[in-house]
Amino acid sequence: MHEDKITVIIPVYNMEKYIERCLLSVCNNTYKNLQIICINDGSTDGTIDILNRFKQKDDRIYIIDKENGGVSKARNCGLKKAVGDYIAFVDSDDWIHHQYFEKLLNAAKSANVDVISCKYIRTDSEKKEEELPESAPKEIDISDIGNMSNIRKYIWGKLYKKEILSNIFFKENLSFAEDTLFNMNVFLQKKNIRIFELEQELYYYFNREDSVVHKIQTIHIYYVVEEYLKYIESGELNNKKLEIIVEQTLKSILSYRYLSMFEEDKAVLKKRCNKVIQSCWLNIRNNHLFSTKKRFIYKVFTSIPLSYRVFRILADKTMLDWEKNRKQRKNKTVKSVLDK
Repeated sequence: MHEDKITVIIPVYNMEKYIERCLLSVCNNTYKNLQIICINDGSTDGTIDILNRFKQKDDRIYIIDKENGGVSKARNCGLKKAVGDYIAFVDSDDWIHHQYFEKLLNAAKSANVDVISCKYIRTDSEKKEEELPESAPKEIDISDIGNMSNIRKYIWGKLYKKEILSNIFFKENLSFAEDTLFNMNVFLQKKNIRIFELEQELYYYFNREDSVVHKIQTIHIYYVVEEYLKYIESGELNNKKLEIIVEQTLKSILSYRYLSMFEEDKAVLKKRCNKVIQSCWLNIRNNHLFSTKKRFIYKVFTSIPLSYRVFRILADKTMLDWEKNRKQRKNKTVKSVLDK
């Protein structure tokens, strides 16, 4: 009887503080038929020594030692070497529950799904783990993907059937939201894809202040919008999937416009945003997308920038502090230029 193999892809860059915890959680998992690919992305600390030490003890580990090229290129190297029936991604500063692979694989096979996801915990410390009971996964309607950040945004906390990742790779010129675009490629390109979710918290996301997430620049959001526009303008999506990507594009461009108010040249900002918004509304009208209520909401947000700003502040009061800090930073930059 064939026992499914899971390929685990772990990109690693200068992670000597955290990689041991990550690898211990993977190697000690209850499901043993693993191919563990660690991509050392040009680390300059002691990361490679730790990887080699683990490899000597566990022959399931395969190390790719390469020049630094970014996380997307590292993951693509892993995908090209993957031989498993299923693919899992784990970030090198995170760790997983000791039943992680067992629970996800059992759920995936019982429901015959293409992608199975689990809940995750944001944490800065390890906690005592309990044995988990069996849990039935629930199906995710593709129409809900746009509103489910865990399903849409992250590649970790999931198990993918390898066959559905055929010819799908990460955008190597992006340093932000490459997870989201990868998942959108999977969800939008594959017909009749089946996505399920387990309610159990099996993945531990480590809150780290110096992570890439904390260094994102606003312009990166616009780069993602440009990728979304390629989907919209391709004319290859059915209405259900087109509605998903149009809404994601509108959400992203509204966020970009708001967050860029204190950074970008206003004329350039207006031109960029208007181009995207016009393309979205053309598709909404031509393809009869969105309910009447949703059309009204987005019409207000896109036509009156202040309305979206009010919405963001009401949803999150800390945005007022963010605005204040941005203004102060901009004023300091202007003053330093004038003083030169």
